[in-house]
Amino acid sequence: MAGTSYMRKLYNLCYSLWLWLRAPLGLLQLGREGERRAVFAQRLGRFRAKTKQALTNRQMLWLHGTSHEASNLCTRLINALEPRATFYKLVVSTGSSKGMDRLRRLLPNQVERIFLPFDLRRAVQRSLNVIHPEVMVFLEPVFRPNLIWRLRQRRIPALLVTGRLSPAVYRRYRRFGPLVRPLFAAFAEAAVPDEETAGQLRELGCRADRIHVVGSWPDGPLSLVERRTVVVLDLLKRVGAGPDAMLLLGSGTQAGEEQILAEVFLRLRTRHPRLFLGLIPSRYQRGKEVGQAMKRLGIRYAYRTAVTAATQMPPGTVDCLLVNAHGESAAFENRAAIVFAGKALTERANEADLASAACGKPVLFGPGILEPGTLAAALVKDGASRQAQDTAELETALTALLDDAELGRDLVIRGRATVEAHRGALDRVADLILSQAQETTPS
Repeated sequence: MAGTSYMRKLYNLCYSLWLWLRAPLGLLQLGREGERRAVFAQRLGRFRAKTKQALTNRQMLWLHGTSHEASNLCTRLINALEPRATFYKLVVSTGSSKGMDRLRRLLPNQVERIFLPFDLRRAVQRSLNVIHPEVMVFLEPVFRPNLIWRLRQRRIPALLVTGRLSPAVYRRYRRFGPLVRPLFAAFAEAAVPDEETAGQLRELGCRADRIHVVGSWPDGPLSLVERRTVVVLDLLKRVGAGPDAMLLLGSGTQAGEEQILAEVFLRLRTRHPRLFLGLIPSRYQRGKEVGQAMKRLGIRYAYRTAVTAATQMPPGTVDCLLVNAHGESAAFENRAAIVFAGKALTERANEADLASAACGKPVLFGPGILEPGTLAAALVKDGASRQAQDTAELETALTALLDDAELGRDLVIRGRATVEAHRGALDRVADLILSQAQETTPS
């Protein structure tokens, strides 16, 4: 016990000295000149009133990660957590201005973004007094003894969710084994992608019975959007589409794809008059460009942002709703009869671009290269989706789905199973986090 107390005092002395020595450089790295005072205060555990209001009297889940890989994992984990953690407020921290810029770019406003406090006892204590997390999740191994000690003292579970450790990181932690082993042992649970990483964590001090091998999660960030409530059926009614309209949706489309899908739509509508076209460009700033393409084809369209509570167009006024508003993709995908996943006819396709495949609707995409291990590749392999090699095949596939409702239902059933298997690792991590949170929440 005396030895532990001595080590803590020595660490605090060395850390404080190191912090003061690098203060001039550290101040320059905290952020833009106008923000440095607020950022420095936050790193000392002193938050502005607006931030306190957002963090106070809420059930909190705190995630931390500074590296590029940790930020990517963060978006995917939040995507898995949010449907399950409806009663929790999510807060994500980073330790650098670059990390904060990345979080601001990747995360929607419903997720609070803060700077990790300096690992000073009082700074850590003040931060925890404001946040009061049910669980803190480290998305990479970090050396923060005071934070981990204080979490343990307050009986707040600390979880480690990490990808494969780089050789440099692993060697660095092994070199300081006697110092880091108690910190790794303090993690209530750890989730890793494979047995090799599990073995490394055991060597570094994590308890073997607390390490969970959950499988690999996809690389790259997942696009997260603001939570917005939109009633698609009401929007379609306001632009003259009847309640029985069959929405053919192009989601996340790239330049050129809207025209291809629109040409196919015009031909299909001669046999299926209830068909209605919806287009969601991957960059909603392209709305004017897409509108001009529709005009050249003779397709009557309306911009989503022009549809208000006062809008009431007669039936048959428009053929296409062009969604040029941010954050409404999920609502339109849930209402669609068929979804065409963008960035697959004209470019490479990857899982981040095909997130709409999880919406529970028949999904089609073009001949773009499907990276092994992505959701798109798994959907094709499992017979849960169709990959059209050209415009003619796309039209054939759409015709088959419109003519045979049973075929669409079969694709949906297969697709749900594929999505569940493909995202199983992150689902298991989300369940692990929430189980720890529920154990700490007073009944």
